[in-house]
Amino acid sequence: RKKPLKRNNYFLIALGSLLISTIYFYGIGRNRYITSADVVVRKSQNETSNTFTLGALLGSGNSGSIEDARYLKTFLLSTQVLEDLEEKIPFVELNKRKYPDIFSGLNTNITRERKYSFYKNQVSVILDEVSGILKVTTIGFDPVSSHNINIFLLNQAEIFVNKLNQDIYIKQLDFAKKQVADNLDKLEKAQNELQKFQLRNKSLDLSFDASTTNNLIASLESNLAQKKVELATMKKKFISPQAPEVLDVLNLVEEIEKMIKDERKALVSPEGKNLNKKVVTLNNLKSKLAFAEDLYKSALSTSESTRVDSLQQQRFLAIISKPVLAEQQYLYWRHKGFLTILVIISIVYLLAKFLLGLSESHLDES
Repeated sequence: RKKPLKRNNYFLIALGSLLISTIYFYGIGRNRYITSADVVVRKSQNETSNTFTLGALLGSGNSGSIEDARYLKTFLLSTQVLEDLEEKIPFVELNKRKYPDIFSGLNTNITRERKYSFYKNQVSVILDEVSGILKVTTIGFDPVSSHNINIFLLNQAEIFVNKLNQDIYIKQLDFAKKQVADNLDKLEKAQNELQKFQLRNKSLDLSFDASTTNNLIASLESNLAQKKVELATMKKKFISPQAPEVLDVLNLVEEIEKMIKDERKALVSPEGKNLNKKVVTLNNLKSKLAFAEDLYKSALSTSESTRVDSLQQQRFLAIISKPVLAEQQYLYWRHKGFLTILVIISIVYLLAKFLLGLSESHLDES
């Protein structure tokens, strides 16, 4: 008579536990409301095509932004976002425990770790690795709080993506602009040095001046050769070397020789025009100016290329499906919880029944 009683006791305990679970999950348990939104991180221009299509948005064209989506997922589930959320929304107040459901929600004196754990249970961010779509889901005890938290997360996601643009690409663009400014400053300094040198020497091109002097010397030497021939002819023609005609040509030859000597001295002497050294200095200044111009042009080209690339590589958050205020409660958690308890009770009951049967068989044998 005791054996059936024990079996009945186990059965009643299991039945009572199941009844309590039913009352809690379908009666006492607070309502949950779910809000979902689908977003995707996109570049402003595809890597392989200039045409923006829905297929590129949802398909493999988003492969370059998968890594950014992973970063965004980690960010949305971080403690930083929870802290920012508490500044805008009274998260603890909205989710504090309420009678008669003493199991759901947070205590007012909750620890930071417990609060963060609760936050991760209430927020779900799932990434589709194929399409790159992020599904942001929030659960709340009322539809408004669930909806507001979801909108807040989307705003944080957009801020994160904008910051990603600023940190990576805007800094590159700023660096390129700085290079342009620095090289423009070098170019202007090189131009000023050349202008001062030309002003100091009262000449735009000393190379031309040197060439002109050389041409003058060559012309004088040619004239000198002619006069020397003329002088030799006249010495043969006149018996006296002191003849006025001979002396005139002789004086002219000596004057031309003196002019050639003076021009050559002025061409290279520091006391004269010193054109050879000045031409070297001028050529150095021109080379420096040409190099500065090349650097400036290269910096301009790099800056423009960086600007275009930064525009093409910028990320933006595209909302595929926006969050909608829930009108019906979320029942899945009730069914899931009840079925879980049902399975546990069934396993425990069957295990207890099995062990009780073994015990009774041993008693009968003894």
